Amino acid sequence: MTAGHCDDFLVYFYGIPYYLDMRQGRTDNHYDCQWHTNSWLNVTNQFVWWQDGSTFNCTATLSRNNQAIGSTVSKFGQQTYYTCGTLTFKEQTLSYITNCQPTFMKIEDTFGYSGPLAAPGDSGGPCFSGSTALGITSGISGNDVLYYMAINYVDGIGVSVLTSP
Repeated sequence: MTAGHCDDFLVYFYGIPYYLDMRQGRTDNHYDCQWHTNSWLNVTNQFVWWQDGSTFNCTATLSRNNQAIGSTVSKFGQQTYYTCGTLTFKEQTLSYITNCQPTFMKIEDTFGYSGPLAAPGDSGGPCFSGSTALGITSGISGNDVLYYMAINYVDGIGVSVLTSP
């Protein structure tokens, strides 16, 4: 699973490019997601959360409607790795999403990172709180703002998030 606006044929694992078979993706309305597969790919319920490839298990999902303004959201990305911010807005539209609906989530750096909260190349990484999946990183604005698609919208491409092995 990655962001829908990312390349349709390439997925990165631990910084290494792998060519995977594209199954379905969308970058319209509420959606910025796509999924890939291959015969050698073992799908698990794990998040990668650190640059050394450390993982932890995803045990739950939280839909957009149940995510609270003011809550802490963590994310992992290939460029800025692990950072956290605060959910400040749940009705964001994004110019690169066709017919975008105001359902994208906005988090802001309220922790005072010396570097960016996210950067180009972080798209498609997980947004989470503890072991709960919240969404998929979609975009940024400057150094202090990240936008993500809420996790419940992955059903729009016919998939769900594994919450057990």
